[in-house]
Amino acid sequence: MKKFILASIIVLIVIVAFTVFRSSQEKTPQTADVVKIGYKKSVPSFPIFVGINEGFFKNKNIEIEPVVFESTNQMIEAVVRGDIDASAVGAVEPALAAEAVSPGNFKFYGQVQWNKDNFLDYVLVKKDSTISTVQQLKGKKIGVAPGGASVVYTKLFLKNFLNPDEVRIEQLDNKTLIQALGAGSIDAIIGNEPLGTIAIQQGVAKVLLERPYTDYVLYLPEITGVGLLSKKFIEQQADIAERFVEAMKEGFVYGNANPENVKKILPSCCGVSEEVAPLIPYLGLYFDSKSINKEVLQRFADFLFEQKILDKKVDTGSLVY
Repeated sequence: MKKFILASIIVLIVIVAFTVFRSSQEKTPQTADVVKIGYKKSVPSFPIFVGINEGFFKNKNIEIEPVVFESTNQMIEAVVRGDIDASAVGAVEPALAAEAVSPGNFKFYGQVQWNKDNFLDYVLVKKDSTISTVQQLKGKKIGVAPGGASVVYTKLFLKNFLNPDEVRIEQLDNKTLIQALGAGSIDAIIGNEPLGTIAIQQGVAKVLLERPYTDYVLYLPEITGVGLLSKKFIEQQADIAERFVEAMKEGFVYGNANPENVKKILPSCCGVSEEVAPLIPYLGLYFDSKSINKEVLQRFADFLFEQKILDKKVDTGSLVY
């Protein structure tokens, strides 16, 4: 009996030892690193959700916590305060304005560009309008998106055709712009996608001119949008920041190569309806920070200062991640 008990104990010890050994050889699941990223419900935010859906962040052991904002300015302010780790790609002008006011709080990890074949800007008139040339906008009301940059760009564009002082420019949000055009309280809209596609799809507008800003103001290739990394994130979580940027780059590459697939996710994340999303002709071209032309970026910042969009000159040399 004693021999049986002893044998049983020996067998039990062997089993326990083997189990412990096997457990030590198995990889312990890692807890994913959480990254808080701000975004607006607009088209340039799509690379975040491509990265989530395609597993690019998961492959880098990152869990994304998306934080939605109503405006680009609010999103940038959150990056500056360190409330969020990063932002989706958004307009470059408010980012440079924030740098002018309080330098050194973020870096650019990505960008979106337009070119003559991949653009987002249009001049729209009412569908039954008799206006057929930009010159005929003399004495008319033109609606643009809110913000000083929109007004300045519009005046610079109009200078190529007429005296901008002979046109009344009104700043309205996208929804109100379309309603105002349909009601006849404005005569034209100069704006970016998806505004044009929505207005045309609703039967309100037709295109008077493509690429007003692209061809007449920004002198492409230019950087029209940037994604931000907070200083706090870079300094305190450098390894996670690097992995995050690598995953975002994969999202950029995927988006550039698969725009039709991207359009399928726009209704769920980017404020575009299922009816409009497939009709958007272009989404822009997205690249990581290594593709940012620093000379172009500095030239653009200088241009914004000359046009009084920036209150101070900005040295962009240290802004690129």
